[in-house]
Amino acid sequence: MLSIVFMNTVFVMLSLVSQADGSCFASQAGPGINDCTAPNGAHVGNGKNYESYDECISCDCDNGYLNCCQMGMTLSGLHPDCKAVADGPCFEKAVLKNNENKPCPYRYGGTGR
Repeated sequence: MLSIVFMNTVFVMLSLVSQADGSCFASQAGPGINDCTAPNGAHVGNGKNYESYDECISCDCDNGYLNCCQMGMTLSGLHPDCKAVADGPCFEKAVLKNNENKPCPYRYGGTGR
């Protein structure tokens, strides 16, 4: 039982690595401008990172180029005995329907937001 939970945890973590950046986008400031502006209008200094859990995005500013990727994951393919519950503003975790304090012991997948 413990090995199944461990394998599911590893699978979810690998899914986060490969799927958390479900979609990315970039924008460029005008010529000679090294700082960036986040999608919500926030200033992002050159070489700085910006994260917004309201928008579930993580951005990096590099010499006027703002590269943003969505953070988070939506679970799928859950066993009928399991359900997805919020795990912070951008992520979900799989738990047993009859006991939300216990992780789902079955395989499931996930996709980036």
